[in-house]
Amino acid sequence: MKKFLSVILLLLSILCRGQQQAGLVQIVQPSSGCNLSTEPVTIRIINPGLITVTGGYTATYQLLQTMDMVTETINEDILPGDTLVYSFSAPVDLSTFMDTIYDLKIWIAVAGDADHSDDTLVKQVWSNVSPAPPTDTSFCVKPSYETHLSVHATSDLPVSWYHTPGDAPFHTGPDCEVFVLSVPVILYLNVTGTNGCPSVMVSDTITFCTDTVVEGAVQALVSPVSGQGANNPVTVSFLFKNLGNQRLTGFSLGYRINNAQAVYAIFTNMLETGQSAIYNFSLPESLSGSGYDEISVWIAIPGDQTTSNDTLTCIIHNPVNEYCASYAYSTENEDIGNVTISNLLNGSPDSLLNNPDAIHTYTDFTSLGSILLKKGQTYPISVTQISSAGFQPCMARVYADWNMDGLFDPVNELAVTLGPSPPMILTGTVEVPVNAITGLTRIRIVLYQTSDSSLITPCVPPDYNYGETEDYQALIQEDSVNISGTVTYKNSQPAVNAIKKAIVSLYCQNILIIRDTTDNTGHYQFRVPANNQYSIRASKKGWWGGGAATDALAILKHFVGLSLLQGLNKEAGDVNANGYLNSVDARMVSIRFVGQIDSFPSGDWLFEKPQVTVGNTDVIVNFKGICFGDVNGSFNPYY
Repeated sequence: MKKFLSVILLLLSILCRGQQQAGLVQIVQPSSGCNLSTEPVTIRIINPGLITVTGGYTATYQLLQTMDMVTETINEDILPGDTLVYSFSAPVDLSTFMDTIYDLKIWIAVAGDADHSDDTLVKQVWSNVSPAPPTDTSFCVKPSYETHLSVHATSDLPVSWYHTPGDAPFHTGPDCEVFVLSVPVILYLNVTGTNGCPSVMVSDTITFCTDTVVEGAVQALVSPVSGQGANNPVTVSFLFKNLGNQRLTGFSLGYRINNAQAVYAIFTNMLETGQSAIYNFSLPESLSGSGYDEISVWIAIPGDQTTSNDTLTCIIHNPVNEYCASYAYSTENEDIGNVTISNLLNGSPDSLLNNPDAIHTYTDFTSLGSILLKKGQTYPISVTQISSAGFQPCMARVYADWNMDGLFDPVNELAVTLGPSPPMILTGTVEVPVNAITGLTRIRIVLYQTSDSSLITPCVPPDYNYGETEDYQALIQEDSVNISGTVTYKNSQPAVNAIKKAIVSLYCQNILIIRDTTDNTGHYQFRVPANNQYSIRASKKGWWGGGAATDALAILKHFVGLSLLQGLNKEAGDVNANGYLNSVDARMVSIRFVGQIDSFPSGDWLFEKPQVTVGNTDVIVNFKGICFGDVNGSFNPYY
């Protein structure tokens, strides 16, 4: 019985193997990689049967993420026991903008194939994206500089430096020190993403400059423009240009409308020599509605050699509300001969009778320029009365549109009442409210032939027979102050060592406002709005020093409690940036001192972080820095 069954099974096997039979062995292509696009699809097919698989069978692939399917007919024969490598004529699209795992399913269909267990394969293909390449910030040095040059690359990913593309990197890390013995020196660099994909390799040519010129200039206000209307939100944008011979990036720019709170941003693109750019601020602005708006735009580039062209101020005309009319009905008798307040002196200060010019009923002087007024301050004002014939008693009222709504509130925006005359020079004071809106607004002066001031209104009254109304433009300002000081090394020696070329950054509510670079005396300076709170941060590239065996010993003494370090010196000992001092920090200082490592996880420089609250007066903020590892402050920062 068993022999009979064996014979039956053998016969069935022979019958099955007498049919065409094929199976998928391997998906050869595509393979996982970086920046895949349209990739070839290649498979390996085997004939495990006893007869030849003749052409005319099909192969199909399907990308499971998109369900796209491609079927092609294969016309090649496959001899028994042989394999065939087949490439689809249609490639598969594996392009992506982010790291993606694709599932590729492939199967074959052969007529008469009774065994389908080996007809299908599925392969996962990783399509990864390369990161953006780094930017290198140093490419030009003066011939008088030392040949030992430190260059810096900006990237959040690991940076590799190469002498020649294709070679192994000679250095890893954002800061690279090279010896420049002759020019040009070409370095190559890239970064590696967390997915293992390298970025495009970029080159950097280091040359000697006869003169290093850092120079940028604002060229034009692009938006807003006159005629848009103050009801329409506007985007502030302006044009600026690199006039120097250094690439520019990472500098501050900003704008202010009507002396209101300034708006700042950072230009992060690369601006090549001779190149212009337009920067569009992200948030729309609403104009004042007073008719005229003063807009200042600026750039703040560390080391800029000419600052006079860094700021552009424009006046644009965008009326929203037309102020109510105000005028006398008669051209006879009394008029305004002079108005004096703040920087304005308009007309003759003499009170003249029989003045042939005393014929005006209303005069618009808003085109003369702005009366400069500061919030919270009081200003003397005088209004001179003139007459076409004889003399009549007059009073005057001054109205100011403090809230810039295009209206004169007869109670809350009555700035002062003057008179009655005589004398014919009416005097008083105008106090600018602290809650007045900063920017351009309108002031109206109404001279009225009356001894009853209650008859005077900002808009034309029915019995305004004799007198004159004059309108002026005023600019309501806030105070600004200087924050300045000196950055020095926290040195144990008696001499105070200035830290040169440190980048000092000013923040307000964690927003970067402006940057400055310390000069050879370690001095920096900012001009900022008054009555505010700021924080100051500093950084410096290169020229680390001071860390030695004595510093390592001091760190160990602190660790075991023999001699405690304090303040900035203590912070400088945390070179591995784990939040406390121990023997690991001491060892790292020691091995960097002998040249076994060239950097610390903490970086090279540490600075105090002062906070400052300013009122209406200039303030001086001096603070110190130190190199990590130099806990005894022995370094002399001569560069």
